[in-house]
Amino acid sequence: MSLSLTIHCERTGSDSTCGRFLPTGADDEATAYRVAAREGWDVGGGDRPDFCPAHAPWRPFITSPARIHHTRTDPT
Repeated sequence: MSLSLTIHCERTGSDSTCGRFLPTGADDEATAYRVAAREGWDVGGGDRPDFCPAHAPWRPFITSPARIHHTRTDPT
């Protein structure tokens, strides 16, 4: 038998809750929180709630923003 901790988003609204979760593959709490933080989750541990990247009070860029280059071509 193996143990793996899963982080669940604790955002609740007036009529629903967030269903996102992150299987961390970790067997201890500290490692699970490090994995979740690396994936963009706002994890506090203890009594503080955990939030997925979409519901975190801050939304970090997981990757750098893409640069969009516009080109103009004249109709022929």
